[in-house]
Amino acid sequence: MTATDTQNDQNQKRWRPNMDRPRVVEWREPHGPGPHLGKENPR
Repeated sequence: MTATDTQNDQNQKRWRPNMDRPRVVEWREPHGPGPHLGKENPR
């Protein structure tokens, strides 16, 4: 767990408070940033 991971977790709770842990991992890992992640992952 890096400081960046902690920051990301806090950001995810802010924009989607109902997202459960497994969905966060599933969303973050598979293909990285892409057009389909534009709204959820502004990076």
